[in-house]
Amino acid sequence: MQNLNSGGPVVNPLKYPLSKCEKCGYEIFEEKLVVAKIPGVVVGNGKDDVNYPIPILVCANCGEPEPSYQELLDKAKAYREKNETETNKSGLIL
Repeated sequence: MQNLNSGGPVVNPLKYPLSKCEKCGYEIFEEKLVVAKIPGVVVGNGKDDVNYPIPILVCANCGEPEPSYQELLDKAKAYREKNETETNKSGLIL
């Protein structure tokens, strides 16, 4: 069994409840990628945007993101929308 707590006790993950899809109740998830497009100016190369893959888990039955990832996606969307609004008000690109 994998030691999930480095230097701590051995944890058996099978003793704990499985995460369920909030939409359909399915208990199997697949890893998928969302891709953040980071402007070259931000990463320091000055020209080429960088596609940065971010792994997430989605329901293997209906495609709904696992709840903890849905929160991450919602926060990212809110952040982008906020920045787009600020850019439109000031005329500057953030």
